[in-house]
Amino acid sequence: VDGLERDMSLVSPEEVESVSILKDAAAVALYGYKGINGAILITTKRGKYHSREIKFTYDHVINFQSRRPDFVNAATYAEAVNEARGYEGLDVRYTPLEIHADRFIRYGRVKGLSDRINVQLPYFYPNVDWTDETFRDMGVSNKYNIEFTGGGSKFRYYAMLGLMTDKGFVANANMNDGYST
Repeated sequence: VDGLERDMSLVSPEEVESVSILKDAAAVALYGYKGINGAILITTKRGKYHSREIKFTYDHVINFQSRRPDFVNAATYAEAVNEARGYEGLDVRYTPLEIHADRFIRYGRVKGLSDRINVQLPYFYPNVDWTDETFRDMGVSNKYNIEFTGGGSKFRYYAMLGLMTDKGFVANANMNDGYST
């Protein structure tokens, strides 16, 4: 970048004026063994003499998940585990009462269970769709750039300030700050 070896991921597309690709002998002649596979030369924007310009850009991007896997509920999972264990000749892992509790937990009290067990059902038989609890339906990104370009009769300047905010698909991503999972 501008004649210096630098990480390209730190270069914003807004500050690039031109890109050149050197292959084979030209890259080796300029950069030695580091240019064996070629080199990418990036020239950044420069200021203009006798001018003054301020440019502000704002990009707003909304992303949607194209596919999100659908998982089964707790009762269907429990029935599948019991079926698989049956094929292997093992005893069932979940009783019919537990499967019944998993299936009807969202509808209040489960017939046939005592009040003490009914109160504890959400803790003993959780039926949580972790995909819906963890991810948002869409992600939002905002990108702000402001450029200052100009110069006098003996000098020129170019400065750019960029800010990017990204609310990805993970809901409450910073909820456990300071807690090591």
